[in-house]
Amino acid sequence: MSVVAQLRKHGLRFSAAGDALRVEPREALTDEVRAIIRAKKPDILRELAAETRERQEGIYDVTPLSAFQEAARQEVLARLAANPNVQRAFVNRIEDEGVVVTLAVRDVGTCELMMPAERFNPESLGDYWALVACIRCEGKA
Repeated sequence: MSVVAQLRKHGLRFSAAGDALRVEPREALTDEVRAIIRAKKPDILRELAAETRERQEGIYDVTPLSAFQEAARQEVLARLAANPNVQRAFVNRIEDEGVVVTLAVRDVGTCELMMPAERFNPESLGDYWALVACIRCEGKA
């Protein structure tokens, strides 16, 4: 199993820009994990670059969805099926890291968006309205 795949099993997400590597969520970074990342950084960057190339070429190594992810995906697809005039449907759930939005776009597909807890207040109606505006493509949110 690849280094990236092993670390992703611990809930880590990676992004890279050149030689810079970003790992989230920060709360999951123990001293041991940081040491592994430092030691394996070139390998991680190579794996991420290969993933990017594969995405661009339409070749995907699909990670199985969790039970929560699959349930949310099925729910948004059912909402689209029940409402033929609707182009987008979404559901959200609150997790320790923040809010996760599962979005389905008719004739396109489904995806998830994770907003870190520090950037989204689940008690703020304004944050929900901004999210809805973003999903409905009503300008900047």
